[in-house]
Amino acid sequence: MVIRWDDDPLCGLSPCGSFDEPQFIATNNTEQTQSSKASPILQRVQSRGPANASPLATTLRDEILDLRNNVGDNHPAVYSALNDAGRACADDGNHVDSLQFFDEALALQRYYLGYGHPSNADTLCSKADVMKANVNLNKSVEYFVTALGLYELAIQELTAHPDNEEWLRGGGISNSMHSHLERVLELQCKVASTYNNIGNVRFEQRRYDEAQKQYRKAMQVIRGAAKEAEQALTSTGESVEVAAAAAEGNANEIIEIVAERNGVHIEVTAPCGSEMIECSSEPGTPTRNGADEYDKINQLYRQALLQEADTLNNLANLHGERSEWAEAIRHYNFALHLQMQQLGEDNPVVANTLFNLGTMNYRYGNLSGALKSYKQVAKMRKNCLGSGIEVSDALTNVALVQAQMGDIEKAESMYSAALRIAMKCVGEKHIKVATIMLAMGDMFVQHKQEAEVALQFYSDAWVILKFNELPDDHFLLKSVTKKIMDLKFREMGDIGGAMSAMYEVLQALGIDAMPAFQDISVNNELRVNSLMDDMNRANVNLAAF
Repeated sequence: MVIRWDDDPLCGLSPCGSFDEPQFIATNNTEQTQSSKASPILQRVQSRGPANASPLATTLRDEILDLRNNVGDNHPAVYSALNDAGRACADDGNHVDSLQFFDEALALQRYYLGYGHPSNADTLCSKADVMKANVNLNKSVEYFVTALGLYELAIQELTAHPDNEEWLRGGGISNSMHSHLERVLELQCKVASTYNNIGNVRFEQRRYDEAQKQYRKAMQVIRGAAKEAEQALTSTGESVEVAAAAAEGNANEIIEIVAERNGVHIEVTAPCGSEMIECSSEPGTPTRNGADEYDKINQLYRQALLQEADTLNNLANLHGERSEWAEAIRHYNFALHLQMQQLGEDNPVVANTLFNLGTMNYRYGNLSGALKSYKQVAKMRKNCLGSGIEVSDALTNVALVQAQMGDIEKAESMYSAALRIAMKCVGEKHIKVATIMLAMGDMFVQHKQEAEVALQFYSDAWVILKFNELPDDHFLLKSVTKKIMDLKFREMGDIGGAMSAMYEVLQALGIDAMPAFQDISVNNELRVNSLMDDMNRANVNLAAF
């Protein structure tokens, strides 16, 4: 299951509402819930042109109904189509219909396949993703934990099979056991992915100790899977070579990690110190001699290595949040090494790790290092993905660092480019556009002292957030409302405008705002002291915003 914060419209924003500091991207790039090939129904619907005016969910439901009438409910194609429809609706932002499709798939699978079937776990993980997108994080964890139990139960049943005794004793593996081992490895990868997903949710909740426990469990499982795959490959005549990835250094030294391949230059500077935890073995990549290129065990071995890189990246993010720079840089170094070996240099996954390295450097105060990383990310994403929204995200961070370094003209240019790309890719009313406008407003207030321009950006962002029907208590909406209030009152002396914005803040708090405004009328002079007294009686703590 893919958990990439840059796929989220609120990417780069922490739950506390800070958009003046870049955030880490929690990764889990293994697709565990989606089949390798979309169902024929989804392929057919997606191939239709824009002339088809029916809503996506309605079109999919009609197609699935025809399929069920033709083949019956007890057919794998029906389960696959329902799950694909749920994912398609989720990608389209239609979470209500998405959950309905997943619930239908889950009901049929439980009835015909049994409650303990691992397909149910796949669907539960998809539901957990939707819940996470809806910021229902505890419910998301609940679904992930239930799925985890189903995966582990399936592994226990497979490993308890009598034919596995020789393999479990460390013996060789026969050709007849390959498919059996493949199923075990595939489930182990899903278990590790689910642990990572739970850790990512806990990370987003800022429950870092719990997140670390989940990441360590993921690391233990995925390394076990990799070793089993390596043993199977070796027993069939494969040659497996392991290359070290860590850069060593003495305490309190500054180490520089440089990787240059095929013209791609990656440079990271960070403090070096204590040993990296939870890295009991050195990551590497197999060199295959004469193996079938499409052998499933080889594919699962590569998948395990990439999941290990994801977990290392997530552990590095966690250390970065705790300002544990030495541990963070070592984990990033291992993750980057694995990813570049398996995926090459110009790859979005590698770019995400570089993005996190840039964020770590920003947090550490190494702005020049952060700028180099973010520029490289923008270049790599443009090469891989074209001028997409991911490039806009990278340019926004480049602009943020340039503004912090005092290069305001370049920052303004970068922000403008990011805004143009975002508007072209996702439309003028998308939340991504609002977040860029907020960042630009901050720049004009903090670095150019142009209150009128900043207010226009804040106001436009507020309109977009309202258009997207964000709840009144959403951190973005509360924060931009307070920014407008502060700007009108402190910079422009517009008391009426400030009070209007304050009213929005009070509504977001769920507080009856009228008592605080009881002394204000069209014909009476504003009595500020009375207003403040009324606000104190209402227990309004604006500092919390």
